[in-house]
Amino acid sequence: MSMRKFYSPKKMSKRAAGLTVTVGVLAFGFACGAAIDDATAAALAANLEALSTGQNVPLANDTAQMLLNPEATDADWEVFFTDFFEDRLFTPRLFDFFSYAIEQLPNAAPRPAYIAATAGAAAAAPMLAGIAETGRPADFGSLLYSLNTLQALLPALPPDVRNSMFELMTAQVDGRALDLTRVLQPGPGGNAPTALLGIQIALTLAAYGGAGPQRGEVATMLRLPTRMRTFWQNTGVFMFDNGALSDIQAASLDSLMRSFPANLHNISALVAAEAYGVAPSLPGLVVSGQIVIIPPISLNVLTDPEEFVVPGPSPVAPDFTATAGANVFRAIQAVQFARRPYLALRRDAILARAGGRDVSYLRSTLPGEFFLDNPGEFLPMTAYLWIINSEAAWQMALDKFRLALPAPAESLLLIADILSNGAGVTIGFATNGAGVVTSAPTQINRVLVEGLPEPQANAIRMLGEVWQFSLGPTGQLLRLFREGGALVL
Repeated sequence: MSMRKFYSPKKMSKRAAGLTVTVGVLAFGFACGAAIDDATAAALAANLEALSTGQNVPLANDTAQMLLNPEATDADWEVFFTDFFEDRLFTPRLFDFFSYAIEQLPNAAPRPAYIAATAGAAAAAPMLAGIAETGRPADFGSLLYSLNTLQALLPALPPDVRNSMFELMTAQVDGRALDLTRVLQPGPGGNAPTALLGIQIALTLAAYGGAGPQRGEVATMLRLPTRMRTFWQNTGVFMFDNGALSDIQAASLDSLMRSFPANLHNISALVAAEAYGVAPSLPGLVVSGQIVIIPPISLNVLTDPEEFVVPGPSPVAPDFTATAGANVFRAIQAVQFARRPYLALRRDAILARAGGRDVSYLRSTLPGEFFLDNPGEFLPMTAYLWIINSEAAWQMALDKFRLALPAPAESLLLIADILSNGAGVTIGFATNGAGVVTSAPTQINRVLVEGLPEPQANAIRMLGEVWQFSLGPTGQLLRLFREGGALVL
């Protein structure tokens, strides 16, 4: 999980280092079971109150052990934290403490993660209820840090636990709507921190309830700007743009996301960061999935026709769509490289063979040294052309292969392999002048090369026929055949 690592003695404040807590300092009347009686609850509450204001390693260690009470049930913890956060805030230091507790108790996993998530959900509940009742939470920071905690813990929680956390954090909303329209689309003069909180609310509720039977409940509960709601329901991905995108741009992104199967990536949202006045890093936002930044490019700006050297008119499309597509491909590349690490090795081998010669790359308008210096950009920048027009890109790669330049065809076969998710079908694209992306499945084949760990993509159906290559010992393309075995080159 991605919770931050804190709690080093060097980071403790003098005040935190001097805190001491004794059992029974506070008077509590929790309605917990016998496992968390009044004395235990009071001691734990006092510890958490102290840890909410500063870092104290000995106290944190003692409190972490208290969370491992083997007799305390899920219901006990829900009652305890619901009562605790009835009149307390979830502070950044509590976020730090729960991060630390999980790190210090690896052998007890996933129990500490469940308890930390319960605390986050219980703290979020009255704040979400405040939005439903008054349009704003009682404390923005408390809600943000409780949701940050829930997002960071999401990968450690099984689906049934996520569902129970969703029920806990929304229990006090009581069927009312959370109106986020005023913070997600306030216009250029909007408040960026407030907008980020709105984004965090939508992402966390969708992550905990939106993928299962509670998806309809999430859609009903979240009152989003109409276009955002429609986009999420159509694609399973949020589009946060603060109203900066035109309807045509939004339709372009909708067609783009529909073109990629959801199992290729882990994208949670597309965000026009500049429209909210925040950095592309989206400071303060924690998300378990991927965020793709939408480029601030007018739809009237078209791609350079010189990118394609093909017979007849060169394909062009809005640069907005092609750039967004390349950004989406970066997210896909990250997921697919993690699933199939040998794909990254193939990329590196192609780059090593291509070297720094500009002509060795499909996008010869860019210097070859750029790809050598930025290997992570090699495939996304090449996929830019694949998304504009896959058939034209393939025709250009074939033409370069005829000139003894195999790297363009090798790069497109690798892109096709990445987009196949390891199956026998990949995706071809075409984007029109309005930015509408269409896609179609197409066949991809692989062959096992002796000495290489995994089968290598060596054939694809394009331009109405199957193009098949023989491969060398390092996976390089050697000779080209048409379907049926006729030698081309």
